[in-house]
Amino acid sequence: MESIGEMILQTAQISELIADAIIKRLNPVDDDMSERQAELAYGKRWLRRMKREGLAKCSRVGGKIVYSRHQLNCIRAAEKEMSMIVPENADNVTVKDGECFENKGQDMTGPEEE
Repeated sequence: MESIGEMILQTAQISELIADAIIKRLNPVDDDMSERQAELAYGKRWLRRMKREGLAKCSRVGGKIVYSRHQLNCIRAAEKEMSMIVPENADNVTVKDGECFENKGQDMTGPEEE
């Protein structure tokens, strides 16, 4: 069960995402941010990882790469939500690619990637 404090934080976060979506709908240009602005706001490594995983989408506008502030905020919120989901036996669990696996003494590395 969540505490009232956690519920307040979640409600505030949802309100911010709704406000972002309204801004994006009413004036899409206000939602755009350059790649440099996105790197400063979210971190270069985080942005690269989200692009590599296919979550952060960008477009070219007049020769510059542009991201949606709303989309990046949604990704960040989803990440935060995923980190709050902790299994009861967290000591016995490995998380890989966003999925939880129960450790039963076997190797959890999975197939090698090329």
